[in-house]
Amino acid sequence: MAIGIPVLTGVIVSQTRFGDVVQEFWPVLAASFLVSLLATPICRRLALRSRIVDRPDDFLKPHKQPIPYLGGVAIFLGWFVGIGLALLASRHAAEGLQVRAPRMAGIALAGLVIMLVGLFDDLRVMRPKPKLIANITVGLFLIWLGVGAKIIQVFVGGMGVTFGPHERWLELVYSVPLTLLFVVGACNATNLIDGLDGLCTGVLGIISIGFFALAAYLRLSTDTPVTNERIVLALAMLGGAGGFLPFNRNPAKIFMGDAGSMLLGLNAAIIMLLFGEERLMNWMIGALMVFGLPIGDMLLTLARR
Repeated sequence: MAIGIPVLTGVIVSQTRFGDVVQEFWPVLAASFLVSLLATPICRRLALRSRIVDRPDDFLKPHKQPIPYLGGVAIFLGWFVGIGLALLASRHAAEGLQVRAPRMAGIALAGLVIMLVGLFDDLRVMRPKPKLIANITVGLFLIWLGVGAKIIQVFVGGMGVTFGPHERWLELVYSVPLTLLFVVGACNATNLIDGLDGLCTGVLGIISIGFFALAAYLRLSTDTPVTNERIVLALAMLGGAGGFLPFNRNPAKIFMGDAGSMLLGLNAAIIMLLFGEERLMNWMIGALMVFGLPIGDMLLTLARR
């Protein structure tokens, strides 16, 4: 019994501290969810009125009647409001809810751009090359913000490789293609699994819970602004996807389109890259495992082709 009491006490303390993290950040989740939930039917009516619909075919689109798009816009609005709330709280009040405002504002801008690219593809159908260029451009912008600019250290740090003050350019040269691989790969992975009603929404919702749990665990280890950014992005993604899911589950009343799938993929890529800022392989492996289903599905699809 003397051995069991400390163990039980440690579990209770850990649960309490985890609950404190949830208590600090639940407004981000609530705001994202409510905005997405309210915006989705509005976007649906707008899409029907403007005839922005996905028409059925006999191959990849088995639905029997046209289904409206613009669900990705609703997800974005929820996600964007969640980030905005975190920025507002960080500036005015909450001591625990601190984020780096310039970087988070830049991430919100990157999300807007990738959503608009996906929306244009939903409306006009873009060729693969312009979409790839857009993804790369957003990835380079994230690197300019500092997201993934030193990601190479995660993979070589364990081997004792370091970059001196005069070798920062070399560090960036190695980090750029890796970061672009994360961004382009994640955006395409989420796009590929968006083939059944509620599939992409549900999968990314579960993934966001995994990201939040991982980020919260790291927050309990070290209280830094970047840790909070992971938590905010995970909860904003969960809220945006969660508010959209009731309208997207089978039979779907609205589709997210590329606007939604690419946004969710970009958000996942950013979170994984932020885990890389710890410069420890175990956190990166954990983040990749959380996102493992879309990665595996994409690799399987490429192998079949």
